[in-house]
Amino acid sequence: MIAYREILRAAGLRSNAIEGVTASQIEASYTATPLTSADLGSPDFPYSSVVDSLISVLGKIVRAYAFVQNHPFRNFNLSQTASIAHNAVIPSTNSVGYPIVGVYGAIRNASSGAVMTNMNEQIIDTIVSNTDSFLKGTYDYFAITGDRLKHTAQNAVIDVCTFSDTVIRTGIAADGDAPIPDACYDIAVAGLISTLFIDDSYVNQAQAASVYFENQLQEIKSGAASFMPAPNFITSPTQAVS
Repeated sequence: MIAYREILRAAGLRSNAIEGVTASQIEASYTATPLTSADLGSPDFPYSSVVDSLISVLGKIVRAYAFVQNHPFRNFNLSQTASIAHNAVIPSTNSVGYPIVGVYGAIRNASSGAVMTNMNEQIIDTIVSNTDSFLKGTYDYFAITGDRLKHTAQNAVIDVCTFSDTVIRTGIAADGDAPIPDACYDIAVAGLISTLFIDDSYVNQAQAASVYFENQLQEIKSGAASFMPAPNFITSPTQAVS
């Protein structure tokens, strides 16, 4: 897993947003754990705005692979819904209230964990409504009809990807790990750098970072799990504010 501070350090240094006017001051800010507004930020890029940008970038990365069925990166954000009764509305959050993003994964029998089989809803209705109640639960079948889940189990759950702005923000403050694989490190750094420029300062760098970021998002959406390295980004020679 990639620590949030690693992404913030790399992008902050190249956007002149690491606090300090001497080498020792910048070193102290750069290596601070966790990074706070005393270590990261500038008049152009206040700490909170950098955090907001990072959350946005991570959201784009997670959503890129969350919408790809069976993408291996989905495991970094995978959880399950609460139990869903037959013909109940599919929830928009997982079992602890985190927003669901992307396509659904496996539908499972909530009791056994067995992966259920997609089946014609008329067959499911017949099994569920049969007066011989022993038939219900004998077959692990499901069907999604509109926003509802029909199934033959007592209850079912769905494997889902989630992304919560609140959880990310808390994780950054606690010096936690970003919910993306190591392979996405360059993508996250480039995405953040692409948002950190003012007027004509470092426009070329921001454009290069943006092109790389968008291209890699497209690669993810195509199912890729490894990527070309990011271009080299320059570090500002201008002293940061103290």
